This record gives sequence, structure tokens and C-alpha cells, in this order.
Amino acid sequence: MAANSKTGIVDLVAWCAKQKVSAHELHAVMEGTGVYHEQAALALADAGATVSTALY
Repeated sequence: MAANSKTGIVDLVAWCAKQKVSAHELHAVMEGTGVYHEQAALALADAGATVSTALY
């Protein structure tokens, strides 16, 4: 598993592409109870993905 870092996020987008899922087709849902999701959410949204944050 990749780290929660810029490199890890780049790896995630690359993995999605390898699965033949473009960023524009991707809908990422993540837990937003802390700050750890913010960097990934912004990067994915900037890449064209739809991002939803679930708050518990």
C-alpha cells in the first residue's frame, strides 16, 4: 500500500489507469473525519475525478 503522500496519490491515479479507469470515470469516496483525506481528495479532484467525503 502506498503512503499518504504525493507519490502515493500519483501511484493511486496510475493504478486506476492500469485498471482502465480514467480519472473522469472515477468516483472516490473517502472518510473525512480528519485531515488525512484532504491532499488525496484535492489531487483526485484536480485530475478530474468525482470525490465524495463521508463524515461520521
